[in-house]
Amino acid sequence: MADMSSTSFSIKYDGPALATHEMDVRELAPALLALSDMIKSANHALFGEKADVQVNVKGSFQGGSFGVDLVAIQTLYEQITSLLAGQSPTAAANLMSILQALGLVGGGGLIALMKKLRGRKPSKIEYQDNKAVLTVLDEFTTERLVVDLATGKLWQDKTVRKSLHQVVRPLSQEGIDVFAAGRTLSPEAVVTKEEAEWFPYDDSAVELNSSVIDQVCAIESVTFKDDNKWKLNNGQTFYAFMEDQDFLKAISDGSVRFGKGDRLRVSMRIVQQDRGGKLETTYHVVKVLDHQISQQGSLLPE
Repeated sequence: MADMSSTSFSIKYDGPALATHEMDVRELAPALLALSDMIKSANHALFGEKADVQVNVKGSFQGGSFGVDLVAIQTLYEQITSLLAGQSPTAAANLMSILQALGLVGGGGLIALMKKLRGRKPSKIEYQDNKAVLTVLDEFTTERLVVDLATGKLWQDKTVRKSLHQVVRPLSQEGIDVFAAGRTLSPEAVVTKEEAEWFPYDDSAVELNSSVIDQVCAIESVTFKDDNKWKLNNGQTFYAFMEDQDFLKAISDGSVRFGKGDRLRVSMRIVQQDRGGKLETTYHVVKVLDHQISQQGSLLPE
């Protein structure tokens, strides 16, 4: 039997351009659609296909330059394990988990994380004991931000971050200075015009983890273009970036020659990344430790 629940919350945009409590529908409609997409995507990221969410406009509310009340409705098709609580929850508990993880209620979540990041992009995200640890590298410092698991998952979701960017985009318009959200007339989340630039949409990769191993690989083909991406085989064929500049220089000046089937013992860095919500693994030859020559003949660069 399906379990259904609803939770109400409000958003508003404020500023001198909205003194008449009106807002250009060309600004409002994309923002509301993005808000709906963000909540749906967050629901999918946290609870998968076993629950569905819809967001309905309830009507306008008092106390802001322009605001709307919204109702989030979630349907559970079967009992599922809560990402946050580790137990079988109700749809109401799930809904509140989603809104809190986004930061639309509660004053934390993704909105608070984006404000702490101030537009910076973490170089790595790791998961430890139901927490997410984001590493931010500045010119002289390394900062680690620890957030709950759900907030970390939502930060990694490309659609969620893109939708949040679109929700705050009206702040780029002259005279619209504040976006606020919450369950009462006292906002629980506030983004100002100055802070809006801290909510960029960037789908470049984020490193999840990396390791360096010694490995023997057979050369299948080489190229000296496209970042020196070589085709190697360690039992399975894969492409690796040749980053050993000393080895490349030796090839260039003719002191190293190689043929198809030659084997290289290398120091290989294996990097796992999240690129827009999709896992990606890349291979990097950091150092060529040994070169075992085959008798199959010369291999010309591609």
